[in-house]
Amino acid sequence: TQGFITGMGLGFIYWPGVTVVPMWFSKRRGLATGIAVFGSGIGQLVTGVVLDTLLSNYGTQRALQVLAGYSGVVLLVAFFLLKRREPLKSDAGFCSGWGIFK
Repeated sequence: TQGFITGMGLGFIYWPGVTVVPMWFSKRRGLATGIAVFGSGIGQLVTGVVLDTLLSNYGTQRALQVLAGYSGVVLLVAFFLLKRREPLKSDAGFCSGWGIFK
């Protein structure tokens, strides 16, 4: 169960870097995507090492409480730093409507 849930969580961390980040950049999309994916990988690595240390020193319950608190702080900071993206144009390209099936 833990392996399945961990895999799902890591998948949810990886996909925003691949799908959302390119929407914000018209130039150097590859670089922006690479930085986002690199950052998610480093974050996973650091989280694993920190969680292992917390588990051995404080036990399961306290380690997960610390991890939840840290995650909440990071999400709140990201929420307040996020800017609204401009809406897509109607001729946005490949999946912009049923017109691609005509």
